[in-house]
Amino acid sequence: MNFFKKIILSTLLLLTINTNQSQCISYRTKFLLIAGGAACIVATLVSRYLYSWPFSRFFRPKTINLPIETEHIKANTVKAIGVKNPGNRCYLISLLQCLSQINFPVDSLEYPADKYSMEEAQKIKTSFSDFIENLRHPQQEDALEIPEILLRAASNCYPDEEVFTRSGDQQDPKDYLLFLLNTLEEEKKHMFNLKIENKIEYTTTEEDTISYTESKTDNTMLFLPITPTENSITLQNLLNSYFSKEEREHETPEDLPSTKSSSPINEPEVLILQLNLFAPDKVKTKVEIDNNIKLEPSIESNSSYEFNSMILRNGDTPGNGHYISIIKRQKKYYFCNNNRLTEYCSLEEALSAAQKDAFSPYIIFYNRQ
Repeated sequence: MNFFKKIILSTLLLLTINTNQSQCISYRTKFLLIAGGAACIVATLVSRYLYSWPFSRFFRPKTINLPIETEHIKANTVKAIGVKNPGNRCYLISLLQCLSQINFPVDSLEYPADKYSMEEAQKIKTSFSDFIENLRHPQQEDALEIPEILLRAASNCYPDEEVFTRSGDQQDPKDYLLFLLNTLEEEKKHMFNLKIENKIEYTTTEEDTISYTESKTDNTMLFLPITPTENSITLQNLLNSYFSKEEREHETPEDLPSTKSSSPINEPEVLILQLNLFAPDKVKTKVEIDNNIKLEPSIESNSSYEFNSMILRNGDTPGNGHYISIIKRQKKYYFCNNNRLTEYCSLEEALSAAQKDAFSPYIIFYNRQ
């Protein structure tokens, strides 16, 4: 519209100049000016008409409207999500957060046939798989609710069901985790199974060195004892101590002193470590959790393991207390306390916040790099 006004005003200005000046302009020049202005007006009107419906589809350049995946964008903005506690289920919530983070193979669970029919087992696995997926890729900001079928399946693993109604009492996530690991198909257990070889070595009276394998064990979850000390200790040092040599007396066929050593002979995809927090009283030694750890260096490949998630607990006895979790997602660390989540930039910050409330690392999950 502005272009049209400029053409009209320019033409009128040229036609209304004073008489003396107009004598210098021939009729032919005036005609050309008027004709040119009229042509501009006609061209403007025609172009506007052609660019309007129904001719616009012939003259306008095509515009490609790409679909905007709003749901996907929204999901990516929600990096982690909490879970509502229906009562005394913090042990289950903290475990579910960690299982979602390690991408636990729920579809490979084989529920015992004496307790569940094939139809019931399939319903549990479907609900379990959907819930884990919702934790891994949240589609909402509100805290999730655990489906009733999962609550019943978890409760069936514990003989004392009244514990869920007694105030202050709490079940141990270790028990349910072991149940799930033992329920996996054999071909999936290798993801978590750490094989350890225990060797005995001693020197005979003839100065001959004798070495033999005492046993080989499969460990889907490695139990690490903690020696009570006033100083803090790193998880890597605990692991090294577990695989260090131990002096023994009179436990050989010749009743001679010997040395026992334990060595890992494989590297599972997911390494699960459980700390012994009660021996028998609560151990007050502070354990520092490493972002990266390694198994005993006798393994040839000697891959490193990166922190994935962990369960923490407080309470002075094994039968009571509260469980929370810390998970690592997109280079952020989330302190998950039921439906409440707090984001931290480092594992040290998240651990520091947990330890202020007397929480101690309990079960730690690492991924092989």
